[in-house]
Amino acid sequence: MRLLTLLLVPAALLAGQSRFARLGEFQGPVEVQLTAADPWISAERNLPLPELAWLRTGANARVEIEMDDGSLWRLGPNSLGEISDYTRLSTGQRITLLSLDHGTAYYTGQPAAKDVTMLVMPGAQLTVLQGSRVRQTAQSGASQAAILEGLVRFSSPTSEMDLHEGTTAQVDPANTARFSLAPQIAVQPLDRWSEDRDKAQAAPASAAYVNAAYGLADLDSAGKWVQSGELGMVWKPEVSDAWAPYQNGRWRYYDALGYTWVSDDSWGWMPYRNGRWARAENLGWVWQPSPNPVLHPAEVYWLRSSNFVGWGPLAPGEQWNAPNPGAVTPQGYTSGSTSYAAFQSDASVIDGSGFATPTAQQFKTAFFVAALPSPAFLPARLDAQRPMIQVGSTRVIPSVPGVTFGDTAPSDLMTTPPADEPLPQPVSDAGIAPPPDGVYPVPAVIAPSFDTQVYIGSSAPARPTNSPRPAANPPTPTRNPPASHPTTNNPTSSNPAPTNPTPSNPTTPSSGGNKPSRPTDPTPPVKPPTLPPSHPIPPPITPPKQDDITAKKVASAASEQDLYRQVLQDIDPKEPNFTKALSDLNIWSRRFPVSSFSNDRSYFLVHVYNRMDRPDQTLDAAAPLVQAGVQANYPDPQQVLQILVAASASFPKLRSPTAQQVTTGQKAAHDLLQFLPEYFSASRRPSNIGESAWAIARDQLEGVARQALAYRPATHVAAAH
Repeated sequence: MRLLTLLLVPAALLAGQSRFARLGEFQGPVEVQLTAADPWISAERNLPLPELAWLRTGANARVEIEMDDGSLWRLGPNSLGEISDYTRLSTGQRITLLSLDHGTAYYTGQPAAKDVTMLVMPGAQLTVLQGSRVRQTAQSGASQAAILEGLVRFSSPTSEMDLHEGTTAQVDPANTARFSLAPQIAVQPLDRWSEDRDKAQAAPASAAYVNAAYGLADLDSAGKWVQSGELGMVWKPEVSDAWAPYQNGRWRYYDALGYTWVSDDSWGWMPYRNGRWARAENLGWVWQPSPNPVLHPAEVYWLRSSNFVGWGPLAPGEQWNAPNPGAVTPQGYTSGSTSYAAFQSDASVIDGSGFATPTAQQFKTAFFVAALPSPAFLPARLDAQRPMIQVGSTRVIPSVPGVTFGDTAPSDLMTTPPADEPLPQPVSDAGIAPPPDGVYPVPAVIAPSFDTQVYIGSSAPARPTNSPRPAANPPTPTRNPPASHPTTNNPTSSNPAPTNPTPSNPTTPSSGGNKPSRPTDPTPPVKPPTLPPSHPIPPPITPPKQDDITAKKVASAASEQDLYRQVLQDIDPKEPNFTKALSDLNIWSRRFPVSSFSNDRSYFLVHVYNRMDRPDQTLDAAAPLVQAGVQANYPDPQQVLQILVAASASFPKLRSPTAQQVTTGQKAAHDLLQFLPEYFSASRRPSNIGESAWAIARDQLEGVARQALAYRPATHVAAAH
């Protein structure tokens, strides 16, 4: 038994939240098989795709799959692909392996941090090393990989090498010794389609408001973001007055999610996967995204009878929990926003199309439930098998170092594969500033934590580029290094941070009852009638200026300087360790409670808590700085912006903040509004940043501040009354 326990440890450690891709735009006959035990079904836009899903296209068909890390995978005509591995480890690391059995596939994206992305085709595997665009072709007798942009590691049974932009590699799966390499790429008709889709998906403005990396470009084209009183910044779709959420679509059952809403609205991904809908005065239906990035099957209440079910949207803040759902009638039910469908036990699909509103007699047996019962699981599903695809078994088998027999030192090839040599930085398109995320087609995202140094980029150039571009001059007059991600140049992250500094030569560090309730009225009431800015990249952390450090070093002990250096090493953007940074900061505070570096130490503490996504501790750390006046104690505008943005953005994430946290969040937001005109003055605008982009960035940060000022947590509302 002990041996068995030891063998089970790695599997338990590797458990993580399930990941789902989105089936996006498609044309022509496209079919999906979600699992081996499921039948092939016609493609549905917004269909969640789990690990091991298969997709196949017919003649003249094509399909785009959006991955949760912001990358894009496309299949051309007469193609078969599999999402072979789509795993999130308990550490948060994401493993993505996309297999092409035959046909043509395009990939655009860049793995974040220590994530791993691999593209497999018969006879060869590609590991994505940086922002890249790749075309794969698998035909009888030949597999070909064309690196349109970026850098990948090519591996086959007989060779392994890094392939740079503009290179084509071809291998014969039946005879892997037949391998060829060419320094050019032949143009194919689908190249333009894939490039146009890259442009359409690039740098969506909605990324400034939604904590997700996919399904955002559709929001830009199908609605607008507006400020709405207590709800803060919300998204309003361009729909008719009679429209209501959760009406156009169907429910599909997923083992990992339960009944999941698949919307027929073209934009219907994130508004049904995250956050809630509300009917706002003078606006109609609006969607309020959640700061929590967890993907949900839907946010609805349920009504059940013997032969029908009903559902409707839950409002922001509305509670719907067992054991007595419906003790208070849902707001959506009283306002007439309930939809209905026929229901039978064990149904895997629930579709309300054409279903008439139940009669008063039918409502007599209806009651609210927390959730619908799951269909019976048939053991025969476990025996279902598919034919082996040509690439064979492409599952990645992770290991946990130090817990299995015969462990050796773990290789970092899979997490940080080294490049043979660094690529020369390409020159940006003439007259156009590089896009703000540094890698064109991967949408940038405002993640739960804000970092600091605002870097603004103009609209994307006509031709996309995936190779990391040289950063534009940051919007500060002196000694401001270019922004980069704490672990890698990652366009999908919103927490860029520059290279590691040292005190002697500082650069920028990374900084009721138990019975179910029945409806109060068996007959539902009559239903009442019913330029987004571009995305700013949060500013990276800025260290104390050189002269400040030099002056302080004279008066500081060598041991304190060592602690300073250690903290900077902990937040090294190449290999950050924020847990250790927090420990070292605590040691520093205990050993040197009075220090000439106290402001720097407090600044780093705000940064570390923010990067660890601890909004309550971020606000607590920022409290003394905000109350004392950030501008009065930090002469560098970048640092002022870092603290005020971090505190303002953290405040709305707290459901029950303390009185001090409310005060800190609101004052930080107020001070941020007062500070932005100075920071974004015309004299501070870099020459390569357009006036419109400069103004848009200011507007977006004003939105962060106004959202914090509009936020009314439950404890604060109660105190007000």
